[in-house]
Amino acid sequence: RVINMSSVSGLIGNFGQTNYGAAKAGIAGFSRSLSMEMAKYKCTVNTISPGAATRLTIDLMKAAGRDVDENDWKQGPQQIAPVIAWLSSDEANEITNQIFHISQGNVGIMQQPAVIKSFKSDTVWDLEKLNRVMPDLIDAKKIHDEEVEKKGEPI
Repeated sequence: RVINMSSVSGLIGNFGQTNYGAAKAGIAGFSRSLSMEMAKYKCTVNTISPGAATRLTIDLMKAAGRDVDENDWKQGPQQIAPVIAWLSSDEANEITNQIFHISQGNVGIMQQPAVIKSFKSDTVWDLEKLNRVMPDLIDAKKIHDEEVEKKGEPI
């Protein structure tokens, strides 16, 4: 089993952490590719995207106006270890190429990059054609994001 640690900073973004976010986004991409390469060995590769109050994040959380309670398990790193243990268990022996987000007492699975909508052209794209299709692409993305956000609500 390979379980890599990414970050919300890399997968969603976080002000003031561009370099860290880029590195953590790279880990998610690395994990996706590695899972494909390791499949022939029956080795699973997954990624954890933790959200926790740690010495590296407490000041950022406070600066964003969030209340931080270092004694609250929902804000601490101890919520992440059970998910790692589960991914290491026999129950997860078929689970690979996934990103799991753990934060505030929630565990979720994240969407992987995928094409939401596309248009095909028989000739090279020009600005006129792009002006016609781009609004539809942007609208499709907005609708998709709203649906994903609703589905991601805790149950």
